[in-house]
Amino acid sequence: MESLRNLVNTLREQAKQAEESKKQTEAKMNDLHLEIKRMESEADASANIVSSLRGHQASAETLKRQLADAERERDDAQRIADTKKGHESAVASLRSQLTRAVDDRDAAYQMILDCGKCALPSKDEAAKPAEAHASTNPSETHSRKGSEAAEQTESTQPAEASTPAVAGEPEAGEGKKKNKKKKSKAKKKPAEAAPAEEKPASQQPETASNPSMEELIESPEKAQQLLKSHGDPELMLKIVMRSLKNAKAGSEGHEDEQADVIRHHEDAILERDQTIRENARLMLEKDQEITSLKQAIDEKDKIIDKLEKKLKGEEALQEDIESLKDDVTELGQQATDAKHELKKVTEEKFFLQASFDDLQTESDASRKTLKDAEAQRDDLTKKCSSLETEIAELKSTQSTDSNASSEELQAVKEQLENLQKEKQSLMLAKDTAEKQVEEMQVQYTASGAEYESKHKSMNDDLKGLRSRAAELEKDLAAANSLAQTRFKDLTDLREHLNKVQPELKKLKEESAELKNVKSELEKSNRSLKKLESKEHDLRSEIAEYESQGTAKDKEITSLKESAKKSDERSSALEESYETARKDLEQSQGRRDEAIETRDKVQADLKKTEADLKASRNSASELEKSISKLREEAEGLRRELKTNSAQQATAKSQMDGHQEQSRELAVQMKEIRERNESLEEELADAHRLLSERGREGETIRRMLNDVEARAESRVKEMRERLDLAVEERDRAEDEANGVGRRKAREIEDLKTKLKDSEREASRAGEAREDAERRERDFKSRQADLERRAGQAQEELAEVRSAMAQLQGTFDETERQSRDLEREKTDLRRMLEEREGRLEKLQKSSRSMADELRTLQSANKLRQGSVQSSQRSSLESSRVSSSRVASPAPKASNGAPVATTGGPSAKESIDYVYLKNVLLQFLEQKEKKHQMQLVPVLGMLLHFDKQDQQKWEAAVAAR
Repeated sequence: MESLRNLVNTLREQAKQAEESKKQTEAKMNDLHLEIKRMESEADASANIVSSLRGHQASAETLKRQLADAERERDDAQRIADTKKGHESAVASLRSQLTRAVDDRDAAYQMILDCGKCALPSKDEAAKPAEAHASTNPSETHSRKGSEAAEQTESTQPAEASTPAVAGEPEAGEGKKKNKKKKSKAKKKPAEAAPAEEKPASQQPETASNPSMEELIESPEKAQQLLKSHGDPELMLKIVMRSLKNAKAGSEGHEDEQADVIRHHEDAILERDQTIRENARLMLEKDQEITSLKQAIDEKDKIIDKLEKKLKGEEALQEDIESLKDDVTELGQQATDAKHELKKVTEEKFFLQASFDDLQTESDASRKTLKDAEAQRDDLTKKCSSLETEIAELKSTQSTDSNASSEELQAVKEQLENLQKEKQSLMLAKDTAEKQVEEMQVQYTASGAEYESKHKSMNDDLKGLRSRAAELEKDLAAANSLAQTRFKDLTDLREHLNKVQPELKKLKEESAELKNVKSELEKSNRSLKKLESKEHDLRSEIAEYESQGTAKDKEITSLKESAKKSDERSSALEESYETARKDLEQSQGRRDEAIETRDKVQADLKKTEADLKASRNSASELEKSISKLREEAEGLRRELKTNSAQQATAKSQMDGHQEQSRELAVQMKEIRERNESLEEELADAHRLLSERGREGETIRRMLNDVEARAESRVKEMRERLDLAVEERDRAEDEANGVGRRKAREIEDLKTKLKDSEREASRAGEAREDAERRERDFKSRQADLERRAGQAQEELAEVRSAMAQLQGTFDETERQSRDLEREKTDLRRMLEEREGRLEKLQKSSRSMADELRTLQSANKLRQGSVQSSQRSSLESSRVSSSRVASPAPKASNGAPVATTGGPSAKESIDYVYLKNVLLQFLEQKEKKHQMQLVPVLGMLLHFDKQDQQKWEAAVAAR
């Protein structure tokens, strides 16, 4: 009862633990869902980062294009600055021409003032202005050549810079030519008109041969010859005025061209200022993006720290798992030992049960034989006493009757020997003895000699019967002693069975504990699998974050360098533009500074080219990092798929747990029903045990001992449980200490990581460390996978062992149920046998009554023999006919009453026959029916064939 209650309590606790584990698994499932969502959000964030990096890459490319455009414009500005020198030389030549023209003008005015007094100029004086004019012409040609060269250099520049200057110069040239042509025509007309008026006829060929002003300006020798030949002051005045006008128009055209060039340079400078402002704005935006990326990196570092803390907790959990694995192996060994012990105990139980059954059958047989022997002894004592009285009476009547009595005693001896063999033979011996007594009485009346011989044989038989009775008494004593020994053996067996029952209870409790351990193992294995999956995910996330951190560090460094370089470029460009503007606005003294700025700009150009190469390299690195990030995103998708598959397996495990809980509930109901049936059977057993006082006391004592042992075992188990709880707390404290140590190490690593970020030289070593850590992580992952496989194999072995233990436990329960069923069958059989014994005792009593009536009838017959021999002979014949003659049979096999006999004897015979037939029909076992067949043969006077038919019919049932 107590073991069943304990089993029910353990099953309830298991059900509660299963529900708690179900809740825990549901909570873990929710945590996994949250982790998956977090991972998805991180994946989205990484995708957003990748998209933002792509946007940054596109913006960087646009900035590169703008930078290339700015460099081209700077080159154009440098070319314009180079052309500025040609313009300045042209301006200088024009200024020298202008000073000469002013000198010529002053000389012409002087000549006009001295017109009445002036004489023809001498050759030397005429040569001087011609030389002066010639000297101005080479400078002009030189300036024109310079301007043409400048125009050729400007043709390579962009259209914006070259078009104004080039367009301005031809227009100015064309305007000059047109003005010159108009003036020359206007001067020609009055000049031609004046001579025509004065000298109409004589000077017509001269006017026809006079050159134009342009020809005179172009060829000063002709002009000198004309002046020498004509000597006309008006012509000289015209020439001077024309030269002055030409000089003024040239200076005005050059000033316009110079103003256009200055205007163009100012526009270019304004455009470059605007591009510089845009670049500064873009640089500010890039700085903001860099700060946001730094913040994201800090957040990722925090997440990495959290993940490292989780990893430390997982390492502590791995240690707990390894300790649990050791405990599981120990429990598995204990389970196998308990299994072997349970097999041994079951074998011993079967052996003891078989021996108990054999002893019980032997005790039943011995009891039956004892009862049969006691009945035989009573019958024999009665017969012996009756025979002794008869012998004494016969001795007193006649000495010759001794021979007949001895023969009768011998017949009785044979009957006693037959009675020892079986009860049915005793009944036959009784009938034969009665027949022999009647025959002896008949023979006694017939011949005295035969009677004396029979008397002697009867005396001998009586002595043999007495000796046989003594032997039977000895056999009875031996049987009693054997029955006592068997009873003691039975009590010992019961005690042993009572001892085995608490061991069975212990085994059941141990099996329940093993079930609990099994459930705990399953929980630990599930938690182990979940932790391994989490560890794998966290390791992969850490690796991804480390790679992302390194890539982002590289990007940040490259962006910082590009920002610095762009700042330097912008500052250099601003300086160059400011210097160019000052050079253009200020005087010629700043020309040397413009040359220095040009050198600086060339150096900056080299730097920018190097920066462009670096930016291209960084762009290729960025493309590589983007491809890596894409691969990592694909890996994350695969991990998400694996997580979803693990979630599906966890759901299937949850369904299996729910089914197990339902099965446990059904088992609980069955166990409760079994408990009720067992309680009823135990109540019956207690009622049976209360009938036997001594056995009950011993059983109580043994039960008290068993309860004391069970309490001690419970105390030991509680102590073990307390020790296990203390060890768990100790392990948790150690795990917390390890976690703190790992947290400190993580903080140290953080500081080192920050130092490594500050020091760019240690970036390569950090990358090697990361690769080494990745290799270690892969090796650890392989070890963890191998350990997980080993744990799964061990778990499968433990599960198989638990299944075997469950099977053995079910077998023991089935065997106990079979034993209880056999017990009930045995009790029922005992009750049936006791009823049969009571019926047999009743039949034996009726048979004894019949024997007594027969003996009284014999005594009456002997008294009638003394009165008259003839009447005795007739009475003996009648009695012998009643006893010895076979009863007539009806068609149905029942005996028919004989005529001429008393009705009392016939009724007694029918009652006995009825009882024997009832016993024969009530017997279910073939052995007892086979034993009753000879009795029926005696009553119904079967021959051998009839008896064989009856035995065959009984055997065929």
